[in-house]
Amino acid sequence: MTSTGAMASSALNLNFDSVSCALPSNGMPLPCLNGFPISQGHGDNSWVDVSYSSDVASAAPNSLFFWGIGYDGVSNVVWGNAGQVSRLTLQLRDPGQRIALDGLVLGSLFGLQYDTRVQVFDLGTGASLFDSGSLRTAGATANTLSFTSGVSSTTGLRLDFGPDFYNVALDSLNYSVSAVPEPTSLALMALGLAGLVGVQRQRRKQA
Repeated sequence: MTSTGAMASSALNLNFDSVSCALPSNGMPLPCLNGFPISQGHGDNSWVDVSYSSDVASAAPNSLFFWGIGYDGVSNVVWGNAGQVSRLTLQLRDPGQRIALDGLVLGSLFGLQYDTRVQVFDLGTGASLFDSGSLRTAGATANTLSFTSGVSSTTGLRLDFGPDFYNVALDSLNYSVSAVPEPTSLALMALGLAGLVGVQRQRRKQA
């Protein structure tokens, strides 16, 4: 993987409107039709390597599949096999960056209500960063989860959908990538703050 160097914060969106599919056996590209597996390269960019899998070791390596319509409230989605946790991994290419999850959108098959669960883990440490617990979808309208803080990592994020992601599907994932301040920058910032505190104390003494 190639380092991309420092960058300003960038807001990114992973959706499946212009998706690519591939045969799991040989990675051969395919036009995306309903039920076709998502290509492992879909969603990759200069900062993040995206991959798709499940919690079942014997499953196909790209165990998320495309579907155009039928999940009410959304269109052009990805869904997983029944009885499996579907996984989406966002791995940072550069260790000097931070990825933060901003939100995601779920749809429900035929506009019905289903129970699912969304968990987010730090890719490097395995620490749990978010757990929705049992989540019942709204049905005919899109289900939006927003993340305000704490769902970030300097290595990457793993999102688990399940224990069943067959009747629920992912439509859109919003995240951002930003540069992590270098230790020298943090030290200079600390010195600047210390100097400001010193000036304020001196002013109080003179007053």
